[in-house]
Amino acid sequence: MLDWSNTAINGLSLAGIAWDFSGAVALSRGWFFVSDARLKRQAASAWGTNPATARAFAETRLDTRFGLGQLLLGFGMQFVASAGFSISPGISSLAIGVIPVAWTVYLVGYPYRVIRNGLRLSVSSDAAESTWRKHYLDMPDLLWNRVLVNEGIEFKYKVPPGPKHPTN
Repeated sequence: MLDWSNTAINGLSLAGIAWDFSGAVALSRGWFFVSDARLKRQAASAWGTNPATARAFAETRLDTRFGLGQLLLGFGMQFVASAGFSISPGISSLAIGVIPVAWTVYLVGYPYRVIRNGLRLSVSSDAAESTWRKHYLDMPDLLWNRVLVNEGIEFKYKVPPGPKHPTN
């Protein structure tokens, strides 16, 4: 028979499940929250290295690492709870309240890491910067240039001067 008691609630288990849900969202981000137009660009073919695919792989890798970390933390909490350990409701609320903070930190650094990891995947010395830059038009020029300087990435052919790239 199913019975419920508020004294039987294990905050550690609840926090673990919350982290698991958050990790599942991170793992599925690319499939559920990316537009069809963007997926079509990422699936396009190109001679040599495909910048859109390199970016997609970089984004997928970042989301997978973040989501897997959350899942492992959540399952770890549930494992400890199943061994009989418990935490107070206040600590449980704090553990769950850290999830939005983790997402904020992740998303603030996400654009930089996407550019860096995408360019690290496939930039060669004869690549034209304009070929790569057009796949990152949603990223501000200042951020793009900061990644190039900080990571020591150089292109043989630079983006020609002209109209500014649109930023969001």
